Amino acid sequence: MPKTKPATVTARVLADSVIDGVAYRIDQVVELAADVAALNTDALDPHADAVAYALSQGASVIVHVPPTAQE
Repeated sequence: MPKTKPATVTARVLADSVIDGVAYRIDQVVELAADVAALNTDALDPHADAVAYALSQGASVIVHVPPTAQE
């Protein structure tokens, strides 16, 4: 049975960035759609160690909600 990609990805923000019109700061942890994460690989590190490090430094997981979904 082929592996399917996860629908969402949890990643550490590597630099202050704007993703889908939402601003994030370095070392925040964001959960977002896998396709959105794939478009922002320069700003995100989804490796489990990177996420664990940010969480150990006091970050909490922010669920990404694009502005169009908030209306």
